[in-house]
Amino acid sequence: MLIPAEKIKEYVDGKVEGVLHIGGHHGEEQSFYDDVGAKHVTYFEPHPKNFEVISEKLGERKDVTLVNTALGDEDNVKKRMYCETVNQGQSNSLLKPALHETYYPGIQFNDAPVSVEQKKLDTYLSETSDSVKYNLLNIDVQGYEYHVFQGAIESLKNVEWIITEVNFQEMYEGGKLFDELNDLLSKQGFKLEGVVPIHNGLNEPIWGDAFYIRK
Repeated sequence: MLIPAEKIKEYVDGKVEGVLHIGGHHGEEQSFYDDVGAKHVTYFEPHPKNFEVISEKLGERKDVTLVNTALGDEDNVKKRMYCETVNQGQSNSLLKPALHETYYPGIQFNDAPVSVEQKKLDTYLSETSDSVKYNLLNIDVQGYEYHVFQGAIESLKNVEWIITEVNFQEMYEGGKLFDELNDLLSKQGFKLEGVVPIHNGLNEPIWGDAFYIRK
């Protein structure tokens, strides 16, 4: 997370009933969730190798649920994931790389693509019998965030805080940029509380993390 942990903690400390972490990778944020007293965390990680790692790390915890599926705006479809290994798969995306390869030429998407199952977050939660109230959402899916939010309109009604990656330039082909994503979340009752951008050599923002709270 680029947003300072202490800033987020000011809002969420001791209040997190459940976390939806979309783009779980290796579960690096679990120590933060423990620190703020999150009662339960559900990670969504579609890539099989990353899911194997996070399962070895967190699979024994009773307060963690691991889901090996992608989330988006369509149910029960297969999606092609573009994959890399230099960045340990952190840049894997359901969208084809665009300016990402320009700004990060050392990260090449030359690993074999994988086919992953996708469904809407709304569908997953409607089919799940757990009684967790998920009020914190953390999403890092490399340009695919807008699609995930579109499939999570009902789920967002219970969310109080959102941490999300945002793009100011087209890092991945067809990825929605910050203004459109910000407009969508505003219409769902959230306000931007902070954003930390990463800049290129011309001091132009290219991507970053944003923190939203319910209005």
